[in-house]
Amino acid sequence: MPRSSQGKVLLFLPAFSELGMEREETIKRARLSKSMLERRGCRVIPASSREALDEWRPYLSLFREGERDPFVLEEGIDVREALADACGKTSSFAVVWPGRLEDIGKMPIPHRTGAPVSVLQPTAVMDLGEVEQWLRRLEP
Repeated sequence: MPRSSQGKVLLFLPAFSELGMEREETIKRARLSKSMLERRGCRVIPASSREALDEWRPYLSLFREGERDPFVLEEGIDVREALADACGKTSSFAVVWPGRLEDIGKMPIPHRTGAPVSVLQPTAVMDLGEVEQWLRRLEP
């Protein structure tokens, strides 16, 4: 499908400490989430807090679209509200969460703020081996 034909989504890049995984697994899950959504025709916009963005900086080339920097979430408000606000500002219809099934309790759910925003969890039920297998298939 042509890019952006299915709309825009925010790929939430949380602080590595927010998820119960090793840094490399978090990066792989985020990469796979991005690849899967792009193949479905979505434009994927990385989004993160300013603090977490510093942690992600060495890996941003994997997620950046051209020369555009990731969307920086508004500070001083709840992360759910910040994600809902970011979806409104970027005209995104969903937030992509690169976590595992056991991390779902940590997931900030923006629709609880009243915003009509979906949460997509493309890698939630995959183990690390499956994530790596899909990455080999989808990424050059």
